[in-house]
Amino acid sequence: MSFSRNFITLIKNRNNDIFEINNQNGLIISRYGNKNKLIYSKKIFDGHFTFIDYWFEIDNNDNIYGIVNDKKGSLIYILIKDRIIVKKRLLNFNTIQISIKYVSIKIINNSINIFYYCSEKSSPHKCNLIHYHKNTNGWRKNIIDLVSYNTLTNYVTLYNSSKNMSILYYKLCNNHEELFLSLFNKESLRWEKPIQLTNSRHDKIYLSALIDKKNNYHILFSEKDLYKYQCSYIQGYIDNNHFTILHYNTLGDATACSFPTILEQNSRISAQWSEYNNLYFCISDDSGDTWGPVLINPKIYISTFTCCNYKTNPNRDNEINSYSVFVDLDTFKILGT
Repeated sequence: MSFSRNFITLIKNRNNDIFEINNQNGLIISRYGNKNKLIYSKKIFDGHFTFIDYWFEIDNNDNIYGIVNDKKGSLIYILIKDRIIVKKRLLNFNTIQISIKYVSIKIINNSINIFYYCSEKSSPHKCNLIHYHKNTNGWRKNIIDLVSYNTLTNYVTLYNSSKNMSILYYKLCNNHEELFLSLFNKESLRWEKPIQLTNSRHDKIYLSALIDKKNNYHILFSEKDLYKYQCSYIQGYIDNNHFTILHYNTLGDATACSFPTILEQNSRISAQWSEYNNLYFCISDDSGDTWGPVLINPKIYISTFTCCNYKTNPNRDNEINSYSVFVDLDTFKILGT
């Protein structure tokens, strides 16, 4: 079959029901029960949206929450309980002067965290990476970094076992995208000085990452080498605001690595990426120290697959640790597990 660029969000609750959020006709949420039987489908928003305009999560009580750029000058908070959808305007902005992209939200320890890129339309190829943080003292705005770019690519926010936040993103250095990391200081409520992780002077695009139970970072991205975009992998850890790289490898011999994703389940790490209509993967059984051969997932020949954000109730055990996954669009089965 083929790779679909119909990017979706999949959310799984404690009862194994699946919620699909897609943007084919506005923003639609659909709930599926046993054997993927449709329970209901409901529109969240009218309008035209892409995956950079919204983000959804699920909490311990199976409430789905999210944030949407309504494309009319507001960031809207969404709360979905059963079939009830509640909306609240959080922030207004001038759409003539300002552009907001890659919005996301996460509630940690009863604190709301909102992230997005914000740029002035008069200054293309530059934007601020913004963090809004709300606790009992109200809202606080932080500019994590001023980012210059050739192609604006997603950032990744991560949370370790102590619920400490970090963020990975690209920034131009010598006219090439290099990878940076910043840590949130819970005492000062500010972000530490960004740490530059790479200096390869090769263009980079797409970004996926996770933190394992030992607080090691596993980062996957597409990196240009001459005329090819290869799949690059970094393993490392933070100590006293210093990042130590243990491995920086190229996985396989990709020529057009797109949408690389990395996921962990039962101590096994899987790296996956698409090339045209093929889905490649390789496995590490020793936390990324060594990797098996690169293979093509045979399931793609009988189904259409896509890349999606995948969220589960935090109380579920043995769930997949990932930023994004590839799924079979017919069954919603995660590929590569």
